[in-house]
Amino acid sequence: METSKKPHMSKLLHPIGLGKRVLAFLIDLGMTLGVGVLLYATLGTQVIIGKSNYYALRDTFRESCVSSHLAYEYECETCKSYFDPSFVTKSGDNYVDPEGHTLIKSEDPISFTMKDGEGAWLDNVKLNGVEMHPYELYEKIVWSYFTDFLPNDPAFAGKTVEGKTYAEYYTPAYVVKEIYGIKADVDGNPILDDSMFYEPAKDSSDHWDYAAQPVIRGDKFNITDKAVRDAVATFFNSSNDGVYVKALTDLKGQYIYTEPAGKMNMIAYWALLPSVVIPALTFFFIIPLCLKDGKTLGKLFLKMAVVGIDGYKAPIMSKIIHYFFVFLGFELLLIPYTTVAFMIMMFYFAGGYMILVMSKTNQAVHDKLAKTVVVDVKSSVWFEDEAAKEAYIASNPDSDAAKAETTEKEKTAENGEIKRVMVADSMPSVEETGVLDLDTIAKFHRDTANITSFDEFEAKSTTEVVDMSTLEKGKDENK
Repeated sequence: METSKKPHMSKLLHPIGLGKRVLAFLIDLGMTLGVGVLLYATLGTQVIIGKSNYYALRDTFRESCVSSHLAYEYECETCKSYFDPSFVTKSGDNYVDPEGHTLIKSEDPISFTMKDGEGAWLDNVKLNGVEMHPYELYEKIVWSYFTDFLPNDPAFAGKTVEGKTYAEYYTPAYVVKEIYGIKADVDGNPILDDSMFYEPAKDSSDHWDYAAQPVIRGDKFNITDKAVRDAVATFFNSSNDGVYVKALTDLKGQYIYTEPAGKMNMIAYWALLPSVVIPALTFFFIIPLCLKDGKTLGKLFLKMAVVGIDGYKAPIMSKIIHYFFVFLGFELLLIPYTTVAFMIMMFYFAGGYMILVMSKTNQAVHDKLAKTVVVDVKSSVWFEDEAAKEAYIASNPDSDAAKAETTEKEKTAENGEIKRVMVADSMPSVEETGVLDLDTIAKFHRDTANITSFDEFEAKSTTEVVDMSTLEKGKDENK
């Protein structure tokens, strides 16, 4: 039984190199991005976002963040009154002090840091007319969030945490222990180490009071020292375990944040969907399936085509497979996490082009899967079908196609002659056996049926030794 052979690249095809192929891709990508931006600005923003309740949800989201005292939204008038109007002014997206230093520089939508333009902590800020260091403002807003906002805001009425109401769960003792990380031993004394800035306050009887706001450890840190004040501010707003960061993390887990934020993200996702799907589907799937020889607009401009590696026109299914995997790369952007989606898409395309660079036939992964190759239209020859090939060769006997076909036929004829000679030479003669035994003849036919070269025949003949005693016995019996 014959086995299917892997198709070889036609010698009449000249695959396009990496540089020109990347250029064609960039042309198509530019048109895709242009249409995508236009769709997002119109259909996405004006229709999907504009006709939804996105902006109402955003206002609810902002109001919740501002009411927590952890964040200040610039568009909200209520947040401006929190600072002394005579002390700060708005500049762009930030508040600045009279000397032009950035007072609130926001990277997270609900967080802020009180540093100057060079990243150093400000010496003081004003809160309701009272000057203070940024660390003091952090103290106030964190304590207010946990001991006033969460237990008393009507938004949390009826809500529970671990079976307790918010008022029962978010107590001063919780803040001292869980947020500031100050624990007590069996005798009620705080367990402190040299890295801790705060300790519990003391009541009128000089006992440790775990139900009051913690205070700076006066016996260890001189708070009049600027370096100490800045270190305490960093303690509040350090990236992973700062006290202010812990409060923000808690807020981001509350339903007043997650519910509107989740709905906003879903609306934004649907707004992005048309600008990701439609342009990529148009330029990297529909157009190449409609144009002759699977050409995108970039390939058409640079005179490139997608054809079968056997030298014939690529069938429709091959073109579908070819461009489906290209289109799929763009749809990876629909993964909900934008940064992760973008990185996966980059690795997807970079990996495909790495395969293209290493391929001897200049084929990317989707080329190999579709059994296609991207070729130069000017220097390549391919045919609609076998009949078209024969007609072309007949009318162009001096063409490369005709020469290649003649060479191929000569090789085929030569191989056929070799096989016939091999079969004849391997047949037993009457002189050898004394009888033309049909079983013996059939055996030799089977042994030589799959031999395609002299080397293989010689290897086989040296490994198979004829039992001469059997042959002699056959001769005697004939006599």
